[in-house]
Amino acid sequence: MVPNAPKGFKVVPRNNTYAAIVLGVVIFALSVMLFTLVTYLDAHPELGTYVEPIVPYVAVPFFILTLLVSYYAVREIHRRAIRFWQDVAASYGFSYSTTLTVGEEEGLMFGQGHSRYATHVLSGTLHGLPFRTFQYQFKKGQGKSTRTFAFTVYEITSTGRFPHLYLNYRNDFNPAELSRFPSRVVLPPEFEQRFRLYVPESYEIEALQLFTPDTLALLLDEKWEDDLELRDGKLLAYCASTGKNVHRFMDQLEKASRLIEHFGTKLNRATFEPVGDYSHTL
Repeated sequence: MVPNAPKGFKVVPRNNTYAAIVLGVVIFALSVMLFTLVTYLDAHPELGTYVEPIVPYVAVPFFILTLLVSYYAVREIHRRAIRFWQDVAASYGFSYSTTLTVGEEEGLMFGQGHSRYATHVLSGTLHGLPFRTFQYQFKKGQGKSTRTFAFTVYEITSTGRFPHLYLNYRNDFNPAELSRFPSRVVLPPEFEQRFRLYVPESYEIEALQLFTPDTLALLLDEKWEDDLELRDGKLLAYCASTGKNVHRFMDQLEKASRLIEHFGTKLNRATFEPVGDYSHTL
């Protein structure tokens, strides 16, 4: 359980749907009015002489009004999202930041695709370890083939030292560049059906010292369905984005918290010696 989890969670989700509906209704109404006017003029061309002089006085205000309504709706959606995550952060005792610089982040997922950005960063301490969670998104492909990938990332920083490892959930289609890993550890059959564990060459034993049978059992018991990356003293979990659904976020955070609690002591104590001339990183 999250140690500082709020009891009787008081955050009222500020649904951005309302602002989107208002925007849609206003633009639709204005469009219908303009379409009706144009259709009426087509049916009564004799009125064109009288109407044409006033068209600029109708079209220009319509265009300006549409821009103003669109600007207001987009701004309100953004403000509601910020207030929502500020409320969540305050309820858990975390600090809040609007964005972070993706280029400064370490992790395979942060070098993928294009149009990368991270928002709504919650920071604090979880089970005695520095902790962050944030919303991350990037795109792959161009034009009609563009595909968007969105995650809620959970990260802890330990004092341990361990090789760069990546646990891939086989059914999530996450686009991490796993081909960069030269080796893969063969896991028990019931676990191998769901996961692949990738390691640097000659660091298979070190990987199994972290992904011990009790850890594998926990992942199965929790029905874990997301990728994990261990590198540079950090554990990163790339989970399916919860959007602004507070209940999904709470459930996901609870599950991530149990995993972090399990891994925390193990990662802090982790230490290893380089294997010959083989690098422990990619």
